Amino acid sequence: MLFFFDRWLANDGQNVIRLHCGTFGYEHILLGVARKFKSKIHIASWKMAAYSEIPAVAECLTADGNSTRIHCCLFKVGWGSGLGVEACQVSEGVWCESS
Repeated sequence: MLFFFDRWLANDGQNVIRLHCGTFGYEHILLGVARKFKSKIHIASWKMAAYSEIPAVAECLTADGNSTRIHCCLFKVGWGSGLGVEACQVSEGVWCESS
């Protein structure tokens, strides 16, 4: 899976990844992805508050959707990538919802 993420992100500087981790229990995946890509993962601000109690997880997350290309949040617009994630090419009018 990480191989496909790497190829997608390298293909175009505007490509982003959206992970489908809607509930708690995916922390090991979030940690692995963040470490592999040396990047924080955008999550909803309410989840960020919950994860602030777990420093090892909180350090790989951000509530700032503009600071990363990897998201675990809701997109208003997106295209299915067939990778088990939603891949979305960011353009004007395409935003991540962080609430």
